[in-house]
Amino acid sequence: MRSALPLLRILALALLFIPFSILNGQVKIWEEMLSLPTYEPKAADKNPMFYVPDAYQGAKRVLYPYPLMDNLSTEKSDREHRAVYLENEYIKLCLLPDIGGRLFYATDLTNNYEIFYRQHVIKPANIGMLGAWISGGIEWCVFHHHRASTYLPVDYRLVENSDGSKTIWFGEIEPRHRMKWSIGLTLRPGRSYIETEVRMFNPTEHTHSILYWANVATHANEDYQAIFPPSVHQGVYHAKNSFIHWPISDEIYNGKDYTGQIDVSWWKNHPDPISIFAYDLQEDFMGGYDHARDAGTVHVGNHHIVKGAKLWEWGPGEYGHMWDCEILTDEDGPYAELMVGGFSDNQPDYSWIKPGEVKRLKHYWYPVRDIGGFKKANLDAAVNLELIAGKRIVVGINTTRELKDCRVILSENEKIIYEEEADIGPGTPYTALIRLNGKADLTLYKLSLVDQNNLELISYQEQLPEYNAELPEPVHPPAKPAEIDNIEELVLAGQRIMQFHNPGLDPKDYFTEAIGRDPLNSMANLHLGNLAALAGRYDEAADYYRNTIGRITKDYTRPRDCEALYRLGVVLKKQKKYEAAIDTLYRATWDQAWYSAAYLELAGISMLKGNFGEALDHLNHSLSMNAVNPKAYTMKSAVLRHLGDRANA
Repeated sequence: MRSALPLLRILALALLFIPFSILNGQVKIWEEMLSLPTYEPKAADKNPMFYVPDAYQGAKRVLYPYPLMDNLSTEKSDREHRAVYLENEYIKLCLLPDIGGRLFYATDLTNNYEIFYRQHVIKPANIGMLGAWISGGIEWCVFHHHRASTYLPVDYRLVENSDGSKTIWFGEIEPRHRMKWSIGLTLRPGRSYIETEVRMFNPTEHTHSILYWANVATHANEDYQAIFPPSVHQGVYHAKNSFIHWPISDEIYNGKDYTGQIDVSWWKNHPDPISIFAYDLQEDFMGGYDHARDAGTVHVGNHHIVKGAKLWEWGPGEYGHMWDCEILTDEDGPYAELMVGGFSDNQPDYSWIKPGEVKRLKHYWYPVRDIGGFKKANLDAAVNLELIAGKRIVVGINTTRELKDCRVILSENEKIIYEEEADIGPGTPYTALIRLNGKADLTLYKLSLVDQNNLELISYQEQLPEYNAELPEPVHPPAKPAEIDNIEELVLAGQRIMQFHNPGLDPKDYFTEAIGRDPLNSMANLHLGNLAALAGRYDEAADYYRNTIGRITKDYTRPRDCEALYRLGVVLKKQKKYEAAIDTLYRATWDQAWYSAAYLELAGISMLKGNFGEALDHLNHSLSMNAVNPKAYTMKSAVLRHLGDRANA
């Protein structure tokens, strides 16, 4: 009998060329050096830039304590970069921790389509808050748009999870506000999406304003189209100062002429750089599609939290070509940005994060192929439904996992007119051309994907478009303080200026005008106290807080909002007036909103005094109202060690 060894050797050799993750359906995670042609910036300026009177992305440009990195180079050489990789049977991604944790590329292994814009060179330009900035992949804009450290190293670690998924965690403690962020990118066995978990921590005793945007770049060309949900009918510019109809425009938008029924969803229709944010996003997806490649990128996230969706591009004009095809890359061509925002729907647009608060969100990206675009998407699938000439409907479905014996159903007025059983997967999309006997009106037809357990995974039925010729009122700059009649509006104007880090206006001018009219106005004094406390002027801050407390406790009234008591207690602690601080902070604990934060400060005082049993009790109180505060757990661990309980520490 002939030996089978030669055949086995051939098979073994062939298996060497099959990626490990595809071979066994598992996720692979590793790190190695990646050699890339690099235009390395020259040494940063050693002189601290304490004050820069510039605006950046509509907000203050604050450099200190970061270095200014605007001394760029025109000389290119190969350089080794630390790179971290994740790979499963569908996706391979690469992250560069030394360049801000940028997701450098993510490749669809079923067709080699680059889900995001893939650079083959590191070529920074003077675009970032600190100067050096590169295009491509995903930039993580945390707390501020184009965050300061986008070209600086971040911490990272590789995690193998018990369910077989693997995660790259990366993040930093940023020195401007002393807050922390971390982001986890996860690939799961058998799934074609990139799971992104974002955590933002405020370990300080101050309330700060924040935003989060993932700046996603994709390759663009004459056939590239940005996709917002069909329910999006209007777009808006930065700072919400100009509105446009979407996708068909017939107006002047931010000074640019889009009259003439221009379809602004197409990259080719923007001769100059432009931003369009989806106005009032009501669905959980967005993305883009390259009709020439018949492939695209889908984003999915809870639109109640991930509220921002934005198209930005340099455009195909001469000026844009200079930037995205010459200054920012050598040979990788033009790109578009499909940004998504959490706790924010515009730039600048900031939400608040309170002391000890942790804000979290999850969102996802995945590739789609061979379906001609998409009208709806969720974590299971993206679907397309198009009406073409001759009363025919084109159906396209691409799923994020392998689905066996699922059913594709097309209904007209709840009556099934087409049904087919199919196996659909990330690399095997489903398409069909269906001839209609009824009216050629897409609003009559519903497309459904049902799995073998009769569970509907996704469905889509087109709605009649809601065209409103009247666009929303744009935001107007605030009037001068003396021109605002109402004290409440005066204080709110100052609060917005502070919240949005307005580069041209000083919130103190508005608060000072308010107390000039009403010296004990509680909110104006509170804000002035907060500004003084942030600047370390504690005596001044205490005076403002006492003004607020005097007003809100008039006639021996227990205040409804105890923020001023908490703030004064923190200031007294800073001044080492511990007994007064304890009394004030305890009064703040009577308000649930400040219960956890106040008990955390009380625990800190007890630790300073060496009363560790009392500190433990305070920390348990704090954690009972905020069980996700990492600072409280860190303090509790230290207290338990002092109490000799190392097992629980």
